[in-house]
Amino acid sequence: MEHPRIEWFADPAVLAPIALMVWIYVRRFRQVRRKAGARGAGSREAVGPEGAARGAGAREGVGRESGAREGAAREAAAREGAAREAGPREGGGGEGGGAVRGAGPLQALAFGGAVLALFAALVSPIDGLGSDYLFSAHMVQHVLLGDIAPLLLLLSLSRVIMRPATRRLARVEKALGPLASPWTAIAIWLGTMYLWHIPAIYDAAAQHALLHALEHASFFAAGVALWWPLIQPVPMRNSLTGMQPLAYIALAKGGLAALGLFLAWSSTAHYPWYEDTPRIWGLTPVEDQNVAGVIMMVEQSLTLVLVMVWVFVRLLVHSEQEELRRERLEDAQVAALDG
Repeated sequence: MEHPRIEWFADPAVLAPIALMVWIYVRRFRQVRRKAGARGAGSREAVGPEGAARGAGAREGVGRESGAREGAAREAAAREGAAREAGPREGGGGEGGGAVRGAGPLQALAFGGAVLALFAALVSPIDGLGSDYLFSAHMVQHVLLGDIAPLLLLLSLSRVIMRPATRRLARVEKALGPLASPWTAIAIWLGTMYLWHIPAIYDAAAQHALLHALEHASFFAAGVALWWPLIQPVPMRNSLTGMQPLAYIALAKGGLAALGLFLAWSSTAHYPWYEDTPRIWGLTPVEDQNVAGVIMMVEQSLTLVLVMVWVFVRLLVHSEQEELRRERLEDAQVAALDG
């Protein structure tokens, strides 16, 4: 048994793309907050006097009570339009104050988590442990690259952040036609994961740096494809509706958990590369493979449960919002009839 070399992997070819991604995101994030702050300040200056003038005109024309009601309704409509234009906000304006929905603390936190996941997978000692010693450490790396980092990255995006790319993505979706669907995303996800876990291909990637880099890039891309239909930073034409998100994530996670179950219970080492690597921490190749299978199976199961809870909560919130919209519409119709 040997002691592993614990090293950080500061390769410019790895750090440069991450740094570019950080620069692009931070730049766009700050642009959104500055524009929202400027629009919010302008709308607050314009809405008050305009609403008051409209209310006064209405009071002169149709009487004090009905005029006040009409002026208030118009003022509320003006405010709602300004809010839609600037984006829903909480608190103050500008880059430093308050939270702009779509470019607030939650998006920044998710992006920071995505960057940390990428650093953990590609820069931390996990990379060396997975390449030189343990299949189980390599599995942790793949979970971070193919599941956690893409999920957090998409959660950090929003329609307002993605606005400059919306038309391009719409054209790509139109060009893909029926292939631009959630079920294609599942096929890409499962196909990619199972392909790279074929022993001959897996061992080839472990021995050749360029193939290894392609493996990591394809894991990340497959993860983005998987999570996109659920998060939808830009809305899809062929989107999931009703209870379809639950079936979608159950199929995706259950399909990969089956591979984890196979590896967890296998009594034969299937990857020759890890039979020849130095043994550390008292793990035999079969035990190491079993641990890797457990890691994959447990991560997929936990993610499935968390996403199912999130989908249920989102469905409930959407139902409540629709009910509130109907109530406001009914109230407006009653007020119009009374007027």
